[in-house]
Amino acid sequence: MNAMRLMLPMDKPAKDCQGCCQPDEMKASAQILSFQLADKLLRHYSGSWEISQDELHIFLTGLELPLRFELNSGILVYGSLKTSILIHYHVDKGLTELKEEIISDLGLPLTENKEYEDPIFRLFVKLIEIFHARCGLKIKTIENTDEETVWEIYLSETGPHGWISSDGIAKNAQGEQVDIKLWFSLRPEKIAGYVFGFNSFCKNYKSPLKMFR
Repeated sequence: MNAMRLMLPMDKPAKDCQGCCQPDEMKASAQILSFQLADKLLRHYSGSWEISQDELHIFLTGLELPLRFELNSGILVYGSLKTSILIHYHVDKGLTELKEEIISDLGLPLTENKEYEDPIFRLFVKLIEIFHARCGLKIKTIENTDEETVWEIYLSETGPHGWISSDGIAKNAQGEQVDIKLWFSLRPEKIAGYVFGFNSFCKNYKSPLKMFR
């Protein structure tokens, strides 16, 4: 499952980082692959999404029911149908073929709608890809109203926390805030590194607010 992880996109201190946790390899792979596959399906169909502490739901255009990813097991549920994305995934085939197998396995429609673009979800995918297995990073929704959704990003229940709202405002535990929409022209990997550093999750990642002062 190691092919699902990305190299750290920052300077040498971060690249040399050995990580601060030893997660269950299967759970880490399940969480990373769930976010990656959800991104692929959203780009195929368009739609919307919701994150809870242990599940990711995507509501795809043209489907009557949501797809529910169980993040700790890699089980994907659609109505009464269940399948394991870990069993379907093969390094030599990659994510695109995994998406096609899941569409076929669950009997989803073949139509495509490629107008979907959600920079916040892309950011979350990159945060999970780069920092979940290495650092134990997790994301959960703590507020969801018609006006605003707020997600919490954290390394442990008692460790450092940060928050991102649907209007693109990030806040950290030090009381600082930044409009991350200013970073949306950068590569998603770079934005993920900036958000990680902004939250002071690791001494090897400097806050971009302090880097450019």
